[in-house]
Amino acid sequence: MKFLNIFMLIVRGLPALIEAIKTLEDLIPGNGRGEQKLAMLRSLLESAHEVAEDTEEPFAAVWPSWERLIARLVALFNKTGEFDE
Repeated sequence: MKFLNIFMLIVRGLPALIEAIKTLEDLIPGNGRGEQKLAMLRSLLESAHEVAEDTEEPFAAVWPSWERLIARLVALFNKTGEFDE
């Protein structure tokens, strides 16, 4: 797996990922629902990955990077008050 491939995939998808996180937070508000939101984000990303024609890496190879990034973004949004904890 090439670092640059995964890095560019994440960089290109970051704005859409942030929007998806915020949308899910609005649709599924409240504490204790993080696993549901994460599962939905994984499903969305996996669905997009399956139909994409320009992916070089299997989804299983890139999901751990996406998952860590999602966790860090949510933590940042919680800390800065973007989301109510």
